[in-house]
Amino acid sequence: MWRKNKKKGYELRVTSYELLIRQSFQLLTFSKGGAPVKKQITLKEILKDPDDFMVPGSQNKLEIIIPDDTWIVKVDPGQISQVIQNLVINADQATIIPGTITISCRNIEVSDKNNNNLNIRNGNYVRVSIKDEGVGIPDELKNKIFDPYFSTKPLCSGLGLTICYNIVEKHQGDLKFNSVANKGSEFYFYLPVVIDSDNTEKCESFNNQTDSIASGKIMIIDDEDLSRELAFDILTDLGYSIECFSEGEPAINKYKEVFNSEPFDLIITDLIIPNGLGGKEILQSMLKINPQVKVIVSSGYSNELAMIEHGFIGVISKPYDVESLTNVIQNAMKR
Repeated sequence: MWRKNKKKGYELRVTSYELLIRQSFQLLTFSKGGAPVKKQITLKEILKDPDDFMVPGSQNKLEIIIPDDTWIVKVDPGQISQVIQNLVINADQATIIPGTITISCRNIEVSDKNNNNLNIRNGNYVRVSIKDEGVGIPDELKNKIFDPYFSTKPLCSGLGLTICYNIVEKHQGDLKFNSVANKGSEFYFYLPVVIDSDNTEKCESFNNQTDSIASGKIMIIDDEDLSRELAFDILTDLGYSIECFSEGEPAINKYKEVFNSEPFDLIITDLIIPNGLGGKEILQSMLKINPQVKVIVSSGYSNELAMIEHGFIGVISKPYDVESLTNVIQNAMKR
C-alpha cells in the first residue's frame, strides 16, 4: 500500500511481514553493539514535524508539548525518533475509542531522593513521555512487555518495545512505564543532557536559530545518499533552496548553466568522491566560472586551516548536526 509523505512524496507502506524482518535486523544491530551516532540536538528539533509521528489512518489526536527551555541532549536523532514512533504506534493501537496521544518533554534532575528505581546515574536528564487514553496493560503482563517477540496483538513482531529499550539503554538512559487497565498508559524515557553549565542559554539560542526562516540557494555535492538527504532535510526546513548532486561533473555543469540567471549562493561539497572529481577539483573548476564562488568542504580532515588555504571558506564535519551546519552556512553567507 502506498501512503503520502509530505517531504518525499508517495512511498510504499511496508507489510506486517516486512516490518517483522526489518525489526529483526534492527534488534540484531542494537544487541550486537551498533553504537548510536550522537550529536547535540533538542527534542524540539527531533519532534518539529508531527506528521512524521502520526499513524496513517488513525483517528487519534497527537499533541506535542515541549517547553522552550528543554535542555540539549546528545543523541542519535534517527534512533530516538524510532523510539518515539514505536511508542506512538503502540499507544495508537491501544486506544480503541478515539482520544489524544500526548508526547511531552521536561527537564529533570535525578538524585538519590527521586531516583525511583531508575537504571541511570544521578544527573540532569530530559524526560520524554508518550501518554495515551487506551485500554492499559493488565497486571499479569507488565513484567513481559519488554521481552523479545512477546505481543498480544496479531501480526505484530513483539520487537517494538525491545528495540526501544535497547536504544534508550545505549544512550545511557532508561525506559519505564505506568499503566492502569482501562485508563491508559504512559511510557517515558530519560536521556542525559549535554554537560554544560549554560545548557539552558544555549538551548534558547539554538531554538531561536532553528525557528528562523533562512533564504538562499545552496548546492550539495556528496556521493553518500544518507548525507545528501540529511543535508537536504535540515536546510530545506531552515528555508534554503537546495539542489543535490552525487558527482562533481554534473554539479559543475549546473553551476555554469545557471550562473548568469539564478546563481547558487553557496556550495557544500564532500572532500573525497570516489571515481570522480573530489572537493578540491570541484572548487578549482567553479573558481574558473566565478572567482567569488563560496565553497564549504565537508571533511573529517583534522587540519581545518589547510583546507581554508586551498580556497574553501569553511569546513563542516559529517554526520551533520543542525547547529554546526547552520553556523558554518551563516558565517559563509556573510562573507
